Amino acid sequence: MAAAPTPNSRSVCADVRRSSALLAAMLLAALASPADAHHLGTIVPRDDEVTVAFKRVRSLLKEGRFDLAARECEGTPLGRRLAEVSGRGAPDVQGEVRAAIARGDGPGAEQALMRFFLVVLRGLVGEALRRANDAGLPGRAQADQALKLLAAGWRYYNLVDYILYQRDAKAALRIRLAFEDAEFALGGSRAPQARYDAAAARRALEEFRGLLAQILEATMPAAPRSSLTCGALLA
Repeated sequence: MAAAPTPNSRSVCADVRRSSALLAAMLLAALASPADAHHLGTIVPRDDEVTVAFKRVRSLLKEGRFDLAARECEGTPLGRRLAEVSGRGAPDVQGEVRAAIARGDGPGAEQALMRFFLVVLRGLVGEALRRANDAGLPGRAQADQALKLLAAGWRYYNLVDYILYQRDAKAALRIRLAFEDAEFALGGSRAPQARYDAAAARRALEEFRGLLAQILEATMPAAPRSSLTCGALLA
């Protein structure tokens, strides 16, 4: 039986919810426009400071300029976001990025950054689930807000999809299918039969969040070599 949450753990959880809700509100405001349609293909979040910084870091890593990459991961929007996500507890993706860069491990740093964006995606999927469960929102508003959060999360994940695909193509495919299932249930798919189904949407979002948790566990850098393949968990 799980132990009852302590006052400190409840405080941490409350901080996490507030932080996720603030990020979600900012993303919803950034994504809202009269041209937005329900299909995510027409909702394309623009680059923000975090994605721009990531692209700079990726280029620096490929050039072997680890000192500059380290600076880019500290006092910048990307560094602050890394610290914020890692400050919520495990996984310490900021520590993973720092350690990989310090040892001159470009692929390891890319994997740590991949895990960072997976954590961000998991948070946005969780926030989308909360919107879908919000009885105070009309059904269409639940779906629209959840779709925009899903689109924002997908924009981040697409930056690092190739890293996971190279490591475990099956895991990358599972993420894509889970995204499409959630999109369809929220009524955002191109498929003509796509309609918002509240129960199916909640189920799809819960499964998507659970899948991301599994992949984060499977890609932990400290895990034994034999357990690093996501396919073992996702079969």
